[in-house]
Amino acid sequence: MGALAFIGPRLRTVVPREVKLHHVSRPEHASPAEGKHIDHVVEQARVIREAFGEPSPRDL
Repeated sequence: MGALAFIGPRLRTVVPREVKLHHVSRPEHASPAEGKHIDHVVEQARVIREAFGEPSPRDL
């Protein structure tokens, strides 16, 4: 169970229904990490990209 299951209902008590909430997360797994380091790096990059968008050249 991820943090959203805990925090989601609590957010709705303070955030108006008109405000659209969206979350970005890893898929649920029995393990909190990917099996190989490179898989973790790729998955982390996807999460960051989905949450914040593509970095601009000045951000690099």
